[in-house]
Amino acid sequence: MAGIINLTLPDTGEWVDINTITAIPIGTELTLQCTGVNWVKLQESSTTPATLDQGKILTGVAGSSSEASVINTPLRLWARSSSVGKTAELAVQEL
Repeated sequence: MAGIINLTLPDTGEWVDINTITAIPIGTELTLQCTGVNWVKLQESSTTPATLDQGKILTGVAGSSSEASVINTPLRLWARSSSVGKTAELAVQEL
């Protein structure tokens, strides 16, 4: 199992390509955890998601849905802070 990569997602709410920023190849099985208080949106897509409304929510670290696993996907993984004006913290680890 590889080490944990800690990311700070920008407060602009823009989608960040997790595969590119972490240098983890597409299709690699991952576990992700929102490690801050601001929620994160995740989306699997071959291109940048078209809207800010897309994606699944990871709640803040104190919430009940702060973790997700990505298994066997041929698509890129995208993430963004769910609140424009606030950064979000995300930990990424290869399974």
